[in-house]
Amino acid sequence: MDFDQVHVISRHNNPVPLKEVEALQTQIGVALPSGYVDFIRRFGEGEYCDLFYIHSPSTLLKRLPDFRSVWADYWFFEGSEHLLSQEEVQQSYLLGESKDGDEIVFYPPRSHELYMLPRHSEKIARVKPDFSDLHLWNADTPRLLSFSSRTGWQVLDFHSLEYDITQAGMLAQLQSTWSSDKVLIVHQEADPWSWLTVVFVMGLGARFQTHQDINVTRTFRQPNGVMATIQGNGQRWLAVRVDCDTEAIDGVHAFLRQLEAEGLCKWR
Repeated sequence: MDFDQVHVISRHNNPVPLKEVEALQTQIGVALPSGYVDFIRRFGEGEYCDLFYIHSPSTLLKRLPDFRSVWADYWFFEGSEHLLSQEEVQQSYLLGESKDGDEIVFYPPRSHELYMLPRHSEKIARVKPDFSDLHLWNADTPRLLSFSSRTGWQVLDFHSLEYDITQAGMLAQLQSTWSSDKVLIVHQEADPWSWLTVVFVMGLGARFQTHQDINVTRTFRQPNGVMATIQGNGQRWLAVRVDCDTEAIDGVHAFLRQLEAEGLCKWR
């Protein structure tokens, strides 16, 4: 995997020293997958593609007993034993996990392979050991190649019940404040009732997630084909969550105050 293509969002990253990698390899008895080693040596522990959290060797070893205990007690992958059996999973190492609960595991006797234990499927999947296909996992289109260590990141939440800004308008405001080339679109979606936009702001060290909903009762078909109903009370809302480096906080507040000054929203 060419990690030169990865957009580094956070300002404070902690690449893993070679001696820490070598110590883990000595303990395991085989070389770690190339993608994992290259990733943590270059970036350190953190979030990749706004989806996977890749662990450092120290975190991996600290959390391993808990995961192996779960793997010993529960087996959700009947029919996937030709890839990994339950016994082999219990001898594996958890290199990372997704926000959805998918687990990237490494089984030392097959050091040239990586496996994904999916949260919403009973079928174990192979993934490339160089990490070159992780950005395609459960995605209709390739995910943005990004890294954020989230070391020391602050979480800021803002809400408004009085606003006059559209999805396109919010993106335009971000781009006019920090320039289009600095605002990287991570995800956008919309339906008749709501919209969601997620962007990274390069240089600022921030992730903006803006979610709007008109909050009415609606019935819709879920991806699994099952119909669902969400109850609403008609009170529409706008929510902005910002995850950012400490140094970015003043810039975030200035941006949101400017939206209010322009009459686009009134923060609660």
